[in-house]
Amino acid sequence: MVKKLCILHFNILEKYPPAMNFINDLESDNKKFELLAISSKNTTSYSHFSFSNGFIFRIGNINGGRLKRYFSYLAFNFWSLMLLVWFRPQEIVVFETLSIWPAYFYKKIRKQVNIHVHHHEYASLDEIEANSAYLNFLHRKEQRLFKNATFSHTNDDRRALYLKDHPNLISSKVDVYPNLPPQSWWLEYGSKRITWQGPKIKLVYVGALDLETMYVQEVVDWVLSNPDVLELTIISQQMNTKTRSYIKSKVGDQIRLVPPINYKELPNELLKYDIGVFMYKGVSKNHVFSVPNKVLEYLYCGLNVLGDSCLISTQKLNSKYIKLINFNSLNIPQSELINFVLRNVQSVFMAESLSSRYK
Repeated sequence: MVKKLCILHFNILEKYPPAMNFINDLESDNKKFELLAISSKNTTSYSHFSFSNGFIFRIGNINGGRLKRYFSYLAFNFWSLMLLVWFRPQEIVVFETLSIWPAYFYKKIRKQVNIHVHHHEYASLDEIEANSAYLNFLHRKEQRLFKNATFSHTNDDRRALYLKDHPNLISSKVDVYPNLPPQSWWLEYGSKRITWQGPKIKLVYVGALDLETMYVQEVVDWVLSNPDVLELTIISQQMNTKTRSYIKSKVGDQIRLVPPINYKELPNELLKYDIGVFMYKGVSKNHVFSVPNKVLEYLYCGLNVLGDSCLISTQKLNSKYIKLINFNSLNIPQSELINFVLRNVQSVFMAESLSSRYK
C-alpha cells in the first residue's frame, strides 16, 4: 500500500540541500510513499527543484519587507492546511519551527497522523524569546506536540541542548540525523578522486559568507601571503554588501569568486579542489555545536577539510581528514599542509539519514 507523506518547509527548498536530499532519498530508495512538499516560492538563481512521484506547492514570497513576509506566513499556514486536508497524509515531516503551524492544526483534525519535526539548526530559548512574537507563538505550538510527535537534530550535542531546553520532552522521542549529502557523491565522485598533483594547493569555500561571523579576512590574508602555494575559490550567492565589496577587492590570481552552482552540479566542481574550507568563528551555540553541511559535502567529494577549532561538534568527528586550528593565528607550515593534502580520503562519515525513518 502506498502511503502519503507531506513535507512542510517554509523557507525556500533550493537554499536547503538537506531537505532536497531527504526528498531525493525517499524517491530513489523507497517507492512506498506518494510525496507532497510545500515551501515558499523559489526566488534564488538556483534551478527549480522537482521530483517525479509527487508535487511541490510553493506558497508565499519571503523576499522583501516585513509586511510581505508576514503575509507569506499567513498564506503558507492557511493554504498548507487546506492542502493537508485535501492530500490526507499519514506522515508529515516538518522542517524547523517556522513550518509547524499547519501540522499542529492538522493533528487536531486527524489525530492518527504521524508527525516528525527535524531541525536544520539549533536556536536556544533565549534566542527564540528575543526573536519575533510570531516565532515564540510557533515555538509554543511545537511544545504542544511533544507528546504526539517525534523530533530530530543534526548531531548529539544539539540533541542534548534541545532536551536540556525542554526537560518535559521524553529523550527517546528525539533522534539524531546528520544533514548528509547523497551517498552517490562519494560513490561516483569522492572515491574516484585523483590524489593532489601540485604545484599549488587549491582551496574552496562554498556557501553564505560574511565578515562578522566568519574568518573571511584571516583566510584571505593567509592565502595572499602564500602566493606560490595557495589559491582560494569562493562559491557563494549569499553575501551582504560589505562582504561582497571586500571579496571583490581581493579577487585576482589567488582569490576567485565564482557564481552560485546548482546543488546537483556541485560535486563535479568540487573535484577541481584539494581542501574544502569552512570559516565559522563560533559566535553562537548554533555554530559551536554544528557539523556544517559543507564539511560532509567536502568529505563526500574526496576533499580534505580545514576549519577553526571553535566548532566542538566537528572536533568530535575525530577524522584525520579534518584539520581544525586557530584561525586567529592562521599559519600552517607548507610541509604540514602538503602532508595533509596527501591524505587521500578513504572513507567518509556515514550515519542514518532522516529518510531512514521511512525505509
